[in-house]
Amino acid sequence: MSIPPRPDDGFGVIGDIRTFWLGSAEWRVFEYRSPVPPHLKTLIVLNPTDHHSIARYPDQWRTMEPSFLLAQLAITP
Repeated sequence: MSIPPRPDDGFGVIGDIRTFWLGSAEWRVFEYRSPVPPHLKTLIVLNPTDHHSIARYPDQWRTMEPSFLLAQLAITP
């Protein structure tokens, strides 16, 4: 049996999940730190039909305009 990461152990979802509507899709964006070494941090971007995991992303992703954020990440809505 595996034990999932807990919110207080520094792994898993980091901070709040950002949610926004763009077009007809609801998008969710969040940082995730892997519980297995080397504990890489990625930005997860998803909607009901699409999923992206991005290792290099802007530090200010939480405050960027949604369409600009997706453009910076090379994601076509």
